[in-house]
Amino acid sequence: MVKRIISLSKLTHGMKRYNVFAALLFLGIVVGVLFSNLFQQSYYASWEKWSGQFTNALATMPINGGELFIYIVVEKLKIYLLLWVLATTVVGNPYIYTYCTYKGFTMGFWFCLLMQERGMRAFLVFGSYHFPQCLVYIPVFFLTFAACKDLNRQWGNEGQVGTWARIKGLRSYLVMFAALLALLLFGCMLEAYVNPGILKGTLVK
Repeated sequence: MVKRIISLSKLTHGMKRYNVFAALLFLGIVVGVLFSNLFQQSYYASWEKWSGQFTNALATMPINGGELFIYIVVEKLKIYLLLWVLATTVVGNPYIYTYCTYKGFTMGFWFCLLMQERGMRAFLVFGSYHFPQCLVYIPVFFLTFAACKDLNRQWGNEGQVGTWARIKGLRSYLVMFAALLALLLFGCMLEAYVNPGILKGTLVK
């Protein structure tokens, strides 16, 4: 009975961590939508021009999957590695929280622009832009946030743990790091080789 209570307590604590990330993401979305509505006159013409150029390029230019894959991997690895590196510093948690909020802001901002341009079709375009890679990216980054948050707490344990002990403690995170990295690369493959066809079928009539 005691073990069950302890296990339930750990599960509840784990869920609370993900709830914080989800709440920050949602907050960012709300702020992004509000910002987009308040200042749309300042940038909507530029957005509309860019959107037309992007759709035209998607329709006429061949997509090199290999080059796109390398580009996506480099961009995603910058974020992924920075999360892990900063997790060993005092700015680890603030960076995680800021990144969650920022991603929510960009999602809300961009979706609002799509709604202004395409109406209800924006739901389809928004989904096509993120499918299927976000089915991998979302759990990977949420799990990375949680692991980095734990690492940050362990690494900065108010001087109670020596430097050598901290370094040895990193070993327990290597498996998680490698597994999430493999999933991240799989998501990059989906984004480079699968998503362009879906997005082209949605945008190009």
